[in-house]
Amino acid sequence: MAKVAFLGLGVMGFPMAGHLVKKGGHEVTVYNRTAAKAKEWADKFGGKTAPTPKAAADGQDFVMCCVGNDNDLRSVTLGADGAFGPGTRIAALSSLDFEDLMPNVRVREDGALEMVFSSNRTTWGHGKPAFGLQDVYVSYSWWPSKGWSEPQNLGPSVNTAGVEQRATLSHDGKRLYFGRDGDIFTSSRQRRH
Repeated sequence: MAKVAFLGLGVMGFPMAGHLVKKGGHEVTVYNRTAAKAKEWADKFGGKTAPTPKAAADGQDFVMCCVGNDNDLRSVTLGADGAFGPGTRIAALSSLDFEDLMPNVRVREDGALEMVFSSNRTTWGHGKPAFGLQDVYVSYSWWPSKGWSEPQNLGPSVNTAGVEQRATLSHDGKRLYFGRDGDIFTSSRQRRH
């Protein structure tokens, strides 16, 4: 399974991080601004603790945050010991020929990551032209550090000759929300991927 950093062990974060270990089988390293709370979590769930958000995130496949407010979020992500450093380009999803925009990632039930994003790619593979100025695509990865699948256009049930963007999947992956030419749309998944 994945190596996960979990930042913030409050009323919601404590059990959520525990579920990643007990139900998901993930290897979890936690950070909490109160070290005693992190130790309590590690004693209960068997994960690891880290003294800073940066140390928790180091070497992980992904980072999850569950903190109380915007200032806390800025602190654990962008502060002096924050979890995030300079961005790294995802080569498999990037090209100078087109713009891939507004990625949104969720963890599927099988542990894989699913990313939806908008792109102005002129084709979606196999010689098929794109539908519009921006279409919604999906890509999958078991381990982000090892790469992502070739992006797949979500097809004519979502994409039109217009501009589809800001795609987001519901937490259960059954509904896609996206913008089209200034309005908000939703689409229900017909089958599970």
